Amino acid sequence: MDALIERLSNPLVLVPLRAHFLSFTKTRQWLTEGYERYSKKGKSYVIPDFTGKPEVMVPPSEIPWLLEQPDNVLSINELHHDILAGDYNFTSPRILKQPYHEHVIFRNLPRRIGALIPDIWDELSDSIDERWGTDTENWKEVCVF
Repeated sequence: MDALIERLSNPLVLVPLRAHFLSFTKTRQWLTEGYERYSKKGKSYVIPDFTGKPEVMVPPSEIPWLLEQPDNVLSINELHHDILAGDYNFTSPRILKQPYHEHVIFRNLPRRIGALIPDIWDELSDSIDERWGTDTENWKEVCVF
């Protein structure tokens, strides 16, 4: 127990934990400050993330380099799989390992989204009114699951 207390009394031990909690409210501020101090000057910087993993912020001048990297160096699919805990959160890990849905979303959906928005809005409005009701005077218990 003494070793734990001694370890926690070291301020360097609490720095990552403090940064993790501050990231819930300070991320926007840190991004703005980092852009002004580093990205504008072509430098990368690191900020803490609420997930506990540091985020490397790359300046706009390095975006072409990022896009040229092969999937075995930088992979958005691997990032999604990691962040979404793909082996555990989907009925089949194949959904994230074979991301056909990304091709549909990035290539086909943008062309048709304008025509779909009115129908989506109508469906959302009807579903919410049906599930939650339209009574603004009385509370209603709603099961979020």
